[in-house]
Amino acid sequence: MENQQFVEELKRRFNAYYDVYAPKVFGEREYDLYAHYFERNERYVASRKVVIYGIEQNEHVLYRYIDSDTVTEEDVAAFASELEALVPQLVHPSSEHMASLVVGCLGVKGAATKEAENFVRKYKYYKSFRFGFHGWVNIALVLVDVHGTSKLISNRAGRKAKKKFHL
Repeated sequence: MENQQFVEELKRRFNAYYDVYAPKVFGEREYDLYAHYFERNERYVASRKVVIYGIEQNEHVLYRYIDSDTVTEEDVAAFASELEALVPQLVHPSSEHMASLVVGCLGVKGAATKEAENFVRKYKYYKSFRFGFHGWVNIALVLVDVHGTSKLISNRAGRKAKKKFHL
């Protein structure tokens, strides 16, 4: 499967529940696909105008393709640091914000080195806002072989998210 076909398939999958933008530019970097999911739940009394509390959850999916025969640990680490730099731009903590998940998917043409695979599996990013009272954010990192075996590798936060990228 070619990268463009993979992006079209992701757009088709995400279109029902996500706001999908392809391509999307954040700062100086362009991503092949950006999808945003927003959910808000409220508890109210007698009227919807009298809200007791509200809970907001967000999911941001960013996909980029690397056209290289081998993907190294440095490539994956650079992508992970880009996602960390995007957190202040994507996540807006408030008293009603509960959780955000930033899913970074890196599509690769060839095989990834063992060091790159180990980096993805061991990667962890968690940040709480105001001791968790204004929510938290996790980064899920997913590595997918688009052309070959459709091999999926993710960190712990990305175990559920990687199912979305299965071909």
